[in-house]
Amino acid sequence: SASLSPVLQASNGGMIFPSQHLTFVSVALDFRARPVKAFEEAGLITASINAESRELPSSLGNLVADAYLASTLHAPYNAEIAFMNAGGIRSSLTFKEASGALPAGRVTYEDLFNVLPNGNTIVTLTLTGDQINLVLEEQYDDTKAKQRILGVCNGLSFDFLTNGTKGNRIRNVLFKGQPLDLVRNYQVTVPVYLLEGSVLGDGLNRLGAGGDLEALKAYLKANSPVSPPPVDRVRMVAQ
Repeated sequence: SASLSPVLQASNGGMIFPSQHLTFVSVALDFRARPVKAFEEAGLITASINAESRELPSSLGNLVADAYLASTLHAPYNAEIAFMNAGGIRSSLTFKEASGALPAGRVTYEDLFNVLPNGNTIVTLTLTGDQINLVLEEQYDDTKAKQRILGVCNGLSFDFLTNGTKGNRIRNVLFKGQPLDLVRNYQVTVPVYLLEGSVLGDGLNRLGAGGDLEALKAYLKANSPVSPPPVDRVRMVAQ
């Protein structure tokens, strides 16, 4: 049979091939088949963390981006920026009131699975600041005349001009409070499916970083109780 071209390098030095994405899907589906685990507590939230319209900034999209960043912050990834596609988020995290011995704000593993049910792989790659700008411009789909706003990690912010023209919709991109350096290299973490048909596909030094659901679970466990991240990392502005 024809050989498969590797999509990215795994952190253990191997290569991840297209067919191996099925492994992550099967793991995610098997997760729901274990009801005892599904209803165990995964962490706590202080309020509902919602997935808004795909055309608007989302606190849940930002939370997932924060989780991606946290899971790839250290070597060998050394990520500085992370993005999440709103289309990959399938449910909100709804705040639950206390019930008997169960605490308020309880989040179960099933809740997290409902948010990220597709078992996607995340990848860290190298992009220049200029390429990051181009990625942000891609949030507007000219074929459908709609924007698809990314979830953005803490430390990055920008203005999205709602009535701007093609290639001129992103302004004032700040990284840790300073203008994004267009010639500097940045380590960026994203779900691997975003690479296709995007400037992200031009990123260098691709390194597979495991599953998106695992990243979210680890982030909630390490940071509970988690509050909704602010949505003003993306500022929707009319010229």
